[in-house]
Amino acid sequence: MATKEYSYQHALPRDVVRGRVEGALEQIARQYGLEREDLGEDRFRLHRSGVDVQVAVDDGKVTIKVDLSWVLEKAVRKVLEDKLDREVRPILV
Repeated sequence: MATKEYSYQHALPRDVVRGRVEGALEQIARQYGLEREDLGEDRFRLHRSGVDVQVAVDDGKVTIKVDLSWVLEKAVRKVLEDKLDREVRPILV
């Protein structure tokens, strides 16, 4: 698996950010057929075969760690990065 971590800064209340991030990533999960698993306070996982996404919402920062199989790394990494920037970055302002 190829792992890459994305970090987005914010100055909003944590619960506001959590709701916005969950909404944005829910759309991505549906598009790519990912299942959601709650991991505890303000942390969750989206996954399917060859894809594992760990999301953490903290005060001041959202961290998204994406593990892709080597095949998917070549096929979808750039598309996924573009989608994260379009979907997540604007909702944290």
